[in-house]
Amino acid sequence: MTDEPTLIASLRRAVAAAPDDVPLRLHLAEQLVAAGLGAQAAPRPPSRRRGRRSGVLAESDDAVDR
Repeated sequence: MTDEPTLIASLRRAVAAAPDDVPLRLHLAEQLVAAGLGAQAAPRPPSRRRGRRSGVLAESDDAVDR
């Protein structure tokens, strides 16, 4: 995350502290898209190890793919 805009870095920390805050995650996703980092905002396929999605727009930890 070197050379990452300060706002995006701050939003990442905020999302890490409050992962269930959907408006906050959406704001981070919008900022990532605006900075040309949209691929980091999109949810990824479920991990084989955990069966969960990752990424800014992925569901919170209490929602697991079934």
